[in-house]
Amino acid sequence: MITFTIPGVPQTWKKPAPIKNRRTGKISLRTPPETIAAERHIRSWAVAAFTEQGRAPFPASGKSWASRVHLGIRAVFVFPRVKIIPKSCPGRQIYGGLKDTDRCLNLLLDGLQHERSTARGKRTRRISMSGVLDDDRQVRDQHARSFYAAEGEEPHTEVTLWRLT
Repeated sequence: MITFTIPGVPQTWKKPAPIKNRRTGKISLRTPPETIAAERHIRSWAVAAFTEQGRAPFPASGKSWASRVHLGIRAVFVFPRVKIIPKSCPGRQIYGGLKDTDRCLNLLLDGLQHERSTARGKRTRRISMSGVLDDDRQVRDQHARSFYAAEGEEPHTEVTLWRLT
């Protein structure tokens, strides 16, 4: 089991935008830059936590899904406290904002996996930064909760990963 914290306001996964190629007329999907930046932020903190604790990333042990290393994840998304919450409630409060917990979890899982190389025409762009998961399909048990921060608490994301037996 490994636990780490990602500082900053939790972000949500945003849908890729369709882009039409003017020359060929084909439509492709482009991931928004803010989603890519958020994934890299998550990935950098996860890799740092694994390195600091002397742990290796969770690899997939084979090509078929049945032979993969199965994992569980618990994520707690802590959003900035809003002024509507009375001072008489100093602890964390259940989140009721616009960001969906499932989209926050999708972005977290995408950020934890290895960044893939993408083909652009005849060239292939390779990115050397790696994540801690081979594939987010390895995660079979998911628990996610969203809260407003307690009095004096900064927004962050708490992540716990464990290997399923």
